[in-house]
Amino acid sequence: MKYVRLIVDIAMSVLMYLLLSSQYTGLWLHELFGIFLIICIVIHQVLNVRWYRALPKGRYGAVRVLFTVADFALIAAIVCVIISGLARGHEILPEHIIPMDTYVATGMHLISGYLAFLLMGFHFGLHLKRVHLVPGIIISAFGVYAFIHENFLLYITGQTHFVMFHYGQPAVFYFIELLAIWGMMASLAFALKQLFMNGKRRK
Repeated sequence: MKYVRLIVDIAMSVLMYLLLSSQYTGLWLHELFGIFLIICIVIHQVLNVRWYRALPKGRYGAVRVLFTVADFALIAAIVCVIISGLARGHEILPEHIIPMDTYVATGMHLISGYLAFLLMGFHFGLHLKRVHLVPGIIISAFGVYAFIHENFLLYITGQTHFVMFHYGQPAVFYFIELLAIWGMMASLAFALKQLFMNGKRRK
């Protein structure tokens, strides 16, 4: 079961990278990857049913609150991605499986998709046992640049309803930037976790 969970987690991460790369994959593959992501998410939720059962139990210290809020924020973003994706789908899926205005669905899909990517990186960082300081700072600094260069702020704040591709940019450079952004979020999550854990020890 442990290896199944690991495989599913890796598959979801890879699919999120591919879903943010529709300028290279095209819309047909974008929708196909979205269908695969939905399947992986359903499996992931089934595998983590014990986590839901444990929510009402035990005490909630700062670290557990951080984990829980981050997890539910990611779940909410993913649910919005799925709903808006099903509302917009037309390459493979029938049109308007979920009745929603196309303009609204497009905006929701863009915001929640990029937020979900950032929150997955944050979620990953919460589970890291160690982050080396110097590489973490370098990756995070480049991640800030990539965050700006790839217009993430515009997307997650709903300031645009279309993706502004950098046409001519090699795919490998784009993926490196996505990795840096993920690394930035992971480093932020790890730093917050350490801060909360150190605060708990001082009490």
